[in-house]
Amino acid sequence: MERIFSLRSRKIYMNSAQGDSMDLARRLANAQVRTVIINTDHREEEKLPSVWGRHVELKPTAFLMELAKITRGRYYGLETIRVEKARY
Repeated sequence: MERIFSLRSRKIYMNSAQGDSMDLARRLANAQVRTVIINTDHREEEKLPSVWGRHVELKPTAFLMELAKITRGRYYGLETIRVEKARY
């Protein structure tokens, strides 16, 4: 992004794009914008954040769930079923 929303968020999250997204989510919440987050590849093993000292790393599922929480929106996680190819 050309304009940084918050240096604080960029210091907290290991990924600066995630920090900027969290700041934007707070702005959406303050503006009372209704949000619906749909994750087409929800993974249970990605629900919890990883903390490294003062930094937070969010896997995709945890990141999207956090966005929904901050915006006070809805989160829908769709689990993908992986099927092995049949051998003929």
